[in-house]
Amino acid sequence: MAKAQVKRDKLQEEYKANRLKKTKIKAEQRKDLQEQQEKERAALLVSHAEKLARAEQLRDAKLAEVKRKAQEEEQKVNEIAFINTLEAQNRKMELLSKEQNGGGEAG
Repeated sequence: MAKAQVKRDKLQEEYKANRLKKTKIKAEQRKDLQEQQEKERAALLVSHAEKLARAEQLRDAKLAEVKRKAQEEEQKVNEIAFINTLEAQNRKMELLSKEQNGGGEAG
């Protein structure tokens, strides 16, 4: 009877040891999985931050381009206004010159 009890105790200890080993393995696997998931989350956050930064750069570049084009258009408008002013002054000068030349001859 004592031999059987020793055998039972030994089997029970082996069973407990196996269960403990399996529990440790599962705990280690869960830990590894959590670490992997955390790495993936961190990589996702970095990727998201990089995408946001890239989008901001593109938006800033687009705004700079729009601003540059607006400045070019404004410069064109100013140049046209300047040319129109010069042409108006030239016409006025021609009229004054004609009046002075024509007015002296007619009078």
